Amino acid sequence: MNRSFFYIFTILSILSCKDSSLHKTDLTNTEQIVISNKEFKFEKAEALNDEAVNYGKNGFSKKANELLLEALKIEPDNATILSNLGLVNSHLRNHNRSISYFQQSLKISDSTYLSAGTNLSLEYYNVGEFQKGIEIADFVIKNTNNKYEEIGARIHKSFSLISKG
Repeated sequence: MNRSFFYIFTILSILSCKDSSLHKTDLTNTEQIVISNKEFKFEKAEALNDEAVNYGKNGFSKKANELLLEALKIEPDNATILSNLGLVNSHLRNHNRSISYFQQSLKISDSTYLSAGTNLSLEYYNVGEFQKGIEIADFVIKNTNNKYEEIGARIHKSFSLISKG
């Protein structure tokens, strides 16, 4: 009896010590538009971003968020890092924080980092701000040369138009 209790206690202790940042996020029914940007000033920021993208693509959103926040400390004016933080926070259902990161990404890039705009239009839909979603989607559609960004923006716009009524 004592030996069984010890084994159960040991297993439970080990499981409770698991790194919570490695909790896997279910990415079913989520969209991701990730455009690689090779305009990093520092290799360490780029490496952290790349590692975070790999964690994020595999559903480990909390770990990806931690790595991206480290990268952001190194390069606070990097539109790619900010946009990726927006994606990760969207997956974590932190929609208002996600919106903030996408807005910062657009602002820092002088509105040229349009994948952030495409994702921002979806986040506005997620929080029920349909008109803002439509407006940013229209901006992306008008200004992008990337067919995937345009398709994403058109889809997100249609979500908002249907929901707006």
